[in-house]
Amino acid sequence: MSPAFRYLFFTLGLLLAIPLLSILYLSIGFPISPTGIIYLVAYSLLVLGLICAPWFHRWGLIVSLTGIVILFVTASVRILFPPSGSQMNLITLPGTSSSRILTRIFNEQDIVLFGDMVFKKSCITIHVCKYFIYSCSIAILKQR
Repeated sequence: MSPAFRYLFFTLGLLLAIPLLSILYLSIGFPISPTGIIYLVAYSLLVLGLICAPWFHRWGLIVSLTGIVILFVTASVRILFPPSGSQMNLITLPGTSSSRILTRIFNEQDIVLFGDMVFKKSCITIHVCKYFIYSCSIAILKQR
């Protein structure tokens, strides 16, 4: 493999690391399902292999391919054998159609709890920004 491709993989790994790090940051103190943990580990392996591609040629390729295989196997198993039992399955309304494909691939509980966590952390950020702007405007008014 030429060095140009290895550094292209490195750049791709850095770009894919940004959402991975944000997901890992937002999931601190967050109950993740076993499937969600498998997805995170597989995605982490993919990113780690891509980032290490320029220095560890074969090892980076093997780690990346392992992450991709784990992602596809997990998604395939969840599509072919959907969870059943006491878990809630989201359906498309109106009508009695079957559940969407994304609710089979990802755990509904993970989606809802993660969305709630993102909402809470973004609201905290908005309130901090509002407080900062309010205090700066008061300080400017006091100077006049």
